[in-house]
Amino acid sequence: MIATEKLLLISCLFQGIICNEFKAFMPQRIKALSGSCVLIPCTFTIEERLESAMVEPARGIWMTSYNFRHIVFDSSRHYGENTLKAELLGKVTNKNCTTIIHHLKTSDSKSYFLRADPPKYTFRENVTLEVVDSPDRPAISPSSEVKEGAPTSLACTAPAPCPREPPALVWSDTLDGSVEIEQVEQQDGTKAVSSVLTFTASHLHHNKDITCTAQYPVGSESKSAGKVSTLHVLYSPKNTLVLINPSGEIHEGDHVTLSCSSNANPAVSRYTWFKVKGDNINEKSAEQNLTFTDIDPSDSGLYYCEARNEHGAENSTAVQLNVAFLEIASLTNSVKQASVKHSLFRSTSEIPEQTCAFTDFQFGSLKTHKNMIATEKLLLISCLFQGIICNEFKVFMPQRIKALSGSCVLIPCTFTIEERFENDMIEPARGIWRTSLYSGNVFDSSKDYGENTLKAELLGNVTNKNCTTIIHHLKTSDSKSYFFRAEPPKYNFYPSVSIEIVDSPDRPAISPSSAVKERAPTSLACTAPAPCPREPPAVVWSDTLDGSVEIEQVEQQDGTKAVSSVLTFTASHLHHNKDITCTAQYPVESETKSAEEVSTLHVLYSPKNTLVLINPSGEIHEGDHVTLSCSSNANPAVSRYTWFKVKGDNITEKSVEQDLTFTDINPSDSGLYYCEARNEHGAENSTAVQLNVACMPQISHESSCSKDDTESITCICVSRGSPSPITEWRIAGNKLENNTDRGSISNSKLEDHTMRSTLILLESLAKNEAIQCLSKNRIGTASFQFHVFHEQKEAPATPCIYVVMGTAAVQMLSTILVFVFIMKRYVFER
Repeated sequence: MIATEKLLLISCLFQGIICNEFKAFMPQRIKALSGSCVLIPCTFTIEERLESAMVEPARGIWMTSYNFRHIVFDSSRHYGENTLKAELLGKVTNKNCTTIIHHLKTSDSKSYFLRADPPKYTFRENVTLEVVDSPDRPAISPSSEVKEGAPTSLACTAPAPCPREPPALVWSDTLDGSVEIEQVEQQDGTKAVSSVLTFTASHLHHNKDITCTAQYPVGSESKSAGKVSTLHVLYSPKNTLVLINPSGEIHEGDHVTLSCSSNANPAVSRYTWFKVKGDNINEKSAEQNLTFTDIDPSDSGLYYCEARNEHGAENSTAVQLNVAFLEIASLTNSVKQASVKHSLFRSTSEIPEQTCAFTDFQFGSLKTHKNMIATEKLLLISCLFQGIICNEFKVFMPQRIKALSGSCVLIPCTFTIEERFENDMIEPARGIWRTSLYSGNVFDSSKDYGENTLKAELLGNVTNKNCTTIIHHLKTSDSKSYFFRAEPPKYNFYPSVSIEIVDSPDRPAISPSSAVKERAPTSLACTAPAPCPREPPAVVWSDTLDGSVEIEQVEQQDGTKAVSSVLTFTASHLHHNKDITCTAQYPVESETKSAEEVSTLHVLYSPKNTLVLINPSGEIHEGDHVTLSCSSNANPAVSRYTWFKVKGDNITEKSVEQDLTFTDINPSDSGLYYCEARNEHGAENSTAVQLNVACMPQISHESSCSKDDTESITCICVSRGSPSPITEWRIAGNKLENNTDRGSISNSKLEDHTMRSTLILLESLAKNEAIQCLSKNRIGTASFQFHVFHEQKEAPATPCIYVVMGTAAVQMLSTILVFVFIMKRYVFER
């Protein structure tokens, strides 16, 4: 290399000019609708040395295979001549290959490779086009919680694969806010439409479902897809109120509970009770319930509660608690009856458990009666120590149940009571459901089915403290909070159960959603609520993935029922990014109401489909720029590529890059190559490919001729070339055919496109005859001329006497000539 060329190379390296490479930039995957269009954003870069070649005429070509075959679009052709009905919007000379495809069909779902001409290069990057009949659901973000009173924005984004016919985005409710719509460009260059709904968050929005629907115009119809997002609003306590139980007149000695009720998110973390007396406010308790086990007239007064969470606090309205005094006669009678019952016991150890179950005797009466006898006091203390009166009035049922109109709903329900009322739990007994704590009866188990407003059945037995109830023929007007009352013990229980009647079921839940390893046994559980266990939903998977399905009815933490379908399968790399749908089908009278949930599988797997791509794909000539690219499919992506060259039994590592590049290839680079792709889960080798560098033949210095004792001549001509050359022998310019009287020719193929041709001549060559070896392939021809020694014939034998005489004559003549020369020089000097 001359000095000028070296200097130019170094200069280019420092300026980074030769750092450019062949690379196309386009999305890896685009999904579009049949009947519509799709825009493929596309640009490319080339090596600096080819920039000057980027002139018109130029064309862009799309192919369905990497090799220069299966051309479906050529920008130099008319629109109707191309298989793919497309337009090249970009300009190839500006390295812009952006293309739009019209009138899409599902059969257009393929991978497409770009070829640019100039520089006559096929790019290894490709775009996979998936043509579907139904659009994907839009995406709504963010899905995180927001604070009440804060300005909040929800963005609904839908892909717009055909920007000329973008989708319309519609919100089911604007929440008294504003909507802004714009077309945006995504990271991969594709287009999308974004609709931003801005509103002020309110506690009334909490748990509200809002739907964004994308409506795509396709021909004369519209194809739609919707996404539902449930709002989660954080807010301070609201609707804080005090409930008094029992609700009627309160007498001295009664068991009374004041309950503080409030709606908050997150739930109330602290309740505080206060009593107001004149200008004084005293804190009474830090529990949700303020309980008087044996109320006294001195407990009368004005009470209110404060409910607090991390976002604030709210006070209830103050309520007046009035305690009526017991009449002395009633008190005396109670004491006498208790004295008669328990006068036989002399110590606490003699008092059996059941003696604490008083009938009409009130502990409050003993405490307020000045003449309480010692036995009665001892009895009271004994009962307290034994914990018999520690039971309380409490109901156990779900806080909220959602059910379908026209169906039924089961309310699982049990309760506990104070120990002193246990003996009262006998028949006749009844359960009552009401819409407020103290009034609004809608169901009474003692009435006939048709007499009740709420068409329900009490399945449990009140005397067993079981209030489980089923409601039939639900209507949306049945959406209310329901309180339960048990008689006996004539007690209104709190809290209530809130029933929400809807026309459409909630989507089932699929778990887990984490990534799984290939070949690992994997289970997906789809769970759908079954508010009406007599008519449970059917849970159906869109694909069982060659696995098995087990279905069972389960009980949830709040006692309600659900149907769980567990799909068990062996994870495969073919499942990666596959959408699987679970559908819950609810039978409601003569129809079926359905809801579905989609889960995308994420499978971790070692490299698959590892292959080698050679660019350019045609014939390679000495001096070309050639790139071998290793392609592999893996999750996570391939972390290390390694290239190997195979020569006989030897395998040599050549590179640890994804691409193996030859900037100035020569015939010695020919050979068998393969690559290894590796990630944290394993490795895979590609099939080996043969790299052949086309070059004209060269005749080796090993070529030579030799002669044996029989006068025959053997010539060997060794030549190398790609494609493998053919050898031809010539004598005096004339082609020598094989197996003639003059001799024979044999050819053998060695490794690396090397040919060895052997010529055996059975007769000598004439003086004017020369042997020539020609080695030919379609790239060119090489020739070599052999120099063969020609021997002269010997003269007949001569007698020795003549040899002696001849020698003497020559010596005598030489002596005479010397003498003459000396004499002439002497005369000349005188």
